[in-house]
Amino acid sequence: MPEITPVATVYTPYSGKFGIPRQPGLVQNESRVVFEKPFRDVNAVRGLESFSHLWLIWGFSENEGAPFSPTVRPPRLGGNERVGVFASRASYRPNALALSAVRLLRIDMDCPDAPVLVVEGADMLTGSPVYDVKPYLPRTDSIPGAVGGYADRVFGENAEVAFACGTSDLPEKLLAELTEVLRQDPRVSYQNDPGRVYAFEYAGFHVEFTGEGKRLTVTALEKQPAGTDRKGERTMNEEHRLKLVEPDETYLDAAWAYRQDFLDAGDSMDGCGPIRRCQTPEEWLKRVRSFLDPATVPEGLVQATQFLGVRESDGVVVGMIQVRHRFNDYLEKYAGHIGYSVRPSERRKGYAKEMLALVLPFCRDTLGLERVLITCIKGNEGSRRTILANGGVYECTVYCPEHDEYLERYWIEL
Repeated sequence: MPEITPVATVYTPYSGKFGIPRQPGLVQNESRVVFEKPFRDVNAVRGLESFSHLWLIWGFSENEGAPFSPTVRPPRLGGNERVGVFASRASYRPNALALSAVRLLRIDMDCPDAPVLVVEGADMLTGSPVYDVKPYLPRTDSIPGAVGGYADRVFGENAEVAFACGTSDLPEKLLAELTEVLRQDPRVSYQNDPGRVYAFEYAGFHVEFTGEGKRLTVTALEKQPAGTDRKGERTMNEEHRLKLVEPDETYLDAAWAYRQDFLDAGDSMDGCGPIRRCQTPEEWLKRVRSFLDPATVPEGLVQATQFLGVRESDGVVVGMIQVRHRFNDYLEKYAGHIGYSVRPSERRKGYAKEMLALVLPFCRDTLGLERVLITCIKGNEGSRRTILANGGVYECTVYCPEHDEYLERYWIEL
């Protein structure tokens, strides 16, 4: 069988696996199914508006490549009882495929990525690939008298939810959704430690709660600060932790070695300013500094601040990130406020996520920006996950004729 290709990507309020309802339809919140460019055709959804519900066939993208196990431990069975993987809906499966029935609220024909399916009740991590969309047929898909096996005895009463913290920052609709998420009780059934604090993110808010029996108490509810994880904690371990520094003479050799790594790899140098075109590191530093002063910014360009991502343990420059203080036409359409790169030998270690997390407070506190636009080349899964991990909300995909490429646009509220 040939490899299947995603036809769409789904964007939901769930940025982490913990807290996602275990089945579809349990929480009535909105998600958007955005078709990939080859399938973004209004004719492909002709007649779909007449159906109330859809089947989404999608992928557990976080679990791809996991080793096969013939049995799994469903959390609702207490974490100790095993059943066959094919007798469960566990996410660790040979082909990492899932099936969800969702309600179709509307088809958005006015957005840049039209047609976009606006659905309700998705149980999916934001950014998950969708491999197919099919209409739900009540006449054949609903089977009266069907037996749910062991699942019938584990879908018990919902949890009781109380808030021991203020909720005024949360819109009423979002509060109702979050309450319903918690009523599903994200804990595995054998966990009942009243002193344990659980945490997850929902729709840009950080949520902490404790649980005793079937009663959950929300103890903290905060709008997630841009550029942080749990309660502002940085998640890099000590060995890989970074600091951002503005380049000066002490980093010239390190910056030039960074440039050479990219030239050797034949890779693009995003977020590095004009380093590729410079003949010496001194020339690059002079040009970087010229972008700080409105009086010396090159014509047609904008003020920008350059940072180096320096590993604290050994002083190695592992990445570069540039912040543009405002837009020109090109930046507003295609490049956004921030560009960044990680040297080829240091990728897949979380450095891009860390650099972006560290620079967002600068955008808010120093530049006074309320939100930032970040773009990535369509299909660049690593960059997309970096943006989503820092609170990015997908807007649309645009075509950049200058580089003959499609770019995904994301906004991060600060």
